[in-house]
Amino acid sequence: MTLRIAWGITGCGDYLKESLDMMKELTLEHDLDVRVFLSQAGEMVVKWYKLFNDLKTSFPRTYSEKSPNVPFLVGDLQLGKYDFIIITPSTSNTVAKIAAGISDTLLSNAAAQAMRPAHPIDAIRARGPLEHGDGAGIEAGRTKVRGGRVRS
Repeated sequence: MTLRIAWGITGCGDYLKESLDMMKELTLEHDLDVRVFLSQAGEMVVKWYKLFNDLKTSFPRTYSEKSPNVPFLVGDLQLGKYDFIIITPSTSNTVAKIAAGISDTLLSNAAAQAMRPAHPIDAIRARGPLEHGDGAGIEAGRTKVRGGRVRS
């Protein structure tokens, strides 16, 4: 069974390449239908790091934010067209908006709407290395959102 994933990318450059590599690897290992949604700043940062062509080649269904409802990701989430939404890398601003229930951007709005039917949401924010561990992996900043609550 194909797992349908909405992948959001914010304007965070930290772990951007690692996030892209992780999603490419996951699509090779599993039956995934991944659609990419770039925030306005996310599009700028992906292009700045010269990853836009790689992203579009690997994930041809890539959409850029025009407003909080364009593209109409929230409608697709409400209709159950996605099984999961992941936002990686995520700025601390986006994570804070999701935690506070502010939905004024494409991705914060999508997260707010996805929580209504209790879609699983992961917002992975970038931050420094774990105090104990082997480095600054993406897992260092994982925030899980379930049923209207944000947990770090």
